[in-house]
Amino acid sequence: MKYFALLWALAASATMAETNNTTNCFKFKIDTPSNEALTMSEDTIVGCYHFLSPNKYLAFVQETEGASILSSALVTRLSPGITLKHFSKSDGETKLIQQEHKLVNPLPIPLDITTEVLGPASGIEMVTPPSSEAFRTSITELLEKYKAPADKIISIDDLKTKFTSRDDVSVEESYLPDEKMPSDGYWWPQRGAPLATGEDSPLAKYDAYVKSVSGKNPNSVEWELRRHAGDVYWTGHCNGWVSATILYGYEDVDLNDERNSNIITSSDIQGLRSATSYCTRNAFYGRRNYGRPWDDVNDIHPHSFHRLLKYYIDQLGKPMAYDYNNGPVVDNHIISGYRFTYEPTDTPNKFLVKAELRSHGYSVDELVHEKRVAPTYTREYWYYLWVSERGTPYKGEWVNENHHPDFMWVPLREARCGGENPRMHHEWVNYMLRKLPQI
Repeated sequence: MKYFALLWALAASATMAETNNTTNCFKFKIDTPSNEALTMSEDTIVGCYHFLSPNKYLAFVQETEGASILSSALVTRLSPGITLKHFSKSDGETKLIQQEHKLVNPLPIPLDITTEVLGPASGIEMVTPPSSEAFRTSITELLEKYKAPADKIISIDDLKTKFTSRDDVSVEESYLPDEKMPSDGYWWPQRGAPLATGEDSPLAKYDAYVKSVSGKNPNSVEWELRRHAGDVYWTGHCNGWVSATILYGYEDVDLNDERNSNIITSSDIQGLRSATSYCTRNAFYGRRNYGRPWDDVNDIHPHSFHRLLKYYIDQLGKPMAYDYNNGPVVDNHIISGYRFTYEPTDTPNKFLVKAELRSHGYSVDELVHEKRVAPTYTREYWYYLWVSERGTPYKGEWVNENHHPDFMWVPLREARCGGENPRMHHEWVNYMLRKLPQI
């Protein structure tokens, strides 16, 4: 009954949208790349759809009442297909993207609410939409920004496979330029808690600085030692390093905190960014494998994997994060390039693909005190790929179901979750960088 009531409410509100601006909001369950998900409990997110007309709406993530809208897309339904605009941030630069397909969803929520999305087992709840004046102002301001011409237009043909020949072995490759290569960083393991252990640790310096400015000690050290000082050997802040290096890069400066007689080094800043970027709002692809009997060992599926690489690396010129193995252990690395080798099979439009990924890990044994490219290596996967007559991948099958990525993701911006140190905030790190003199 709850499912049918939800569909009825959606249908009613969509009808209202024909005569006035209507907002429908839903609470979705989402996966996360952070180690806190060892509890196997999914996070939730509120996604809203503000209709401008029956076939045009703003899809966005709603954080808190009155908060600015930071993750969104302007969607226009066409017959067939859709067109959407969204903003993409990388290395401190934001671009307006227009795409003329829905093969890749750049948001952490569904692009469209359909009966398939709202299935009986979805667990989706309808929630009250925001109604404040601040919300209405945010909508108006955001729609004004979407009127700007797109910096990049991506059509469905841009995601086609690029064959030299369908009857012979072909190679396709794309790599980010040197200036967009991900920066190295330490992974700040939870075992031993180097982020918070000792007066010279990054969080001790953070607490001292915030207290000297605000008069109140945030006690981030206390929380970190209580929550992020476990004994699991593989848990750490690798996902925070991934998000920080993609969103900010490596900030290669040392800061002089004279009030506290501290030098906040570039390594400290990298640690602080990894902590405050531990939870980001992400575009997440695939479903995380927790080792449960019902988890799909074939997910992420090869055709999605293939399209995502072409979309982000080749078209957006943006690195992607991924958990490179599909087991329950999570180890987040970064992809900055790929080389596809297509080998025809006896079945028309079916190819055996070798994907060689230019991948990057993090520093394990030492802190990073300078801007440098993250450790680089090549990781290889094999799969069968089916493509349409125009060359668009639509189906795939891993050669080895136990050797492929578990999930892929792209950080969109800072966010909050239960696993992140609540006594820290990225705006304080930004404030440090603005106010403290460089050495």
